Amino acid sequence: MLRILSIIFVFFLLVSCSSTLNYSGKLRLRRLDFEDCLLEQKGFSTIEVTSPRGYSLKKYNYHGFCEYRFKYRDSLFFYISTEIYSGSNVNSANRKNIGIDTYAIDRSLEPVDTIKNYGKQPDGNYWLEYILGGHVVGYANVPPDRLDEFNRAVSSIKQIK
Repeated sequence: MLRILSIIFVFFLLVSCSSTLNYSGKLRLRRLDFEDCLLEQKGFSTIEVTSPRGYSLKKYNYHGFCEYRFKYRDSLFFYISTEIYSGSNVNSANRKNIGIDTYAIDRSLEPVDTIKNYGKQPDGNYWLEYILGGHVVGYANVPPDRLDEFNRAVSSIKQIK
């Protein structure tokens, strides 16, 4: 009887370890280069992020502000941008739905250090836009079952000088 219980215990231990390894295998560490981007006060040249796998990555440059967009299947987006005045175009409709058009009307004014906007979209998916000092991070079209995954990506961001 003790032997059967030992076998069952080892089996459950192996299953739980494999699911943990499986999840970490779905994440990928990326270093993103912001060296050539505007924003004097940004204070960093590279950002590290651990994001879910399975995306195509594009870098955009809008009037000197840079944005990296991770596009996933079903039009899920995760992004990191230096456009702290207006945020990303990815979430412009979501921001307008809660009454926000821009974060700093006059660019000569220094924007607020931390702003977090988020919500549920009409289709039941979620969006988030988070200004953290010199960068903006966000996501859009994230279904409830992947919300934790994308929130972890937001939390994983590290600025490197």
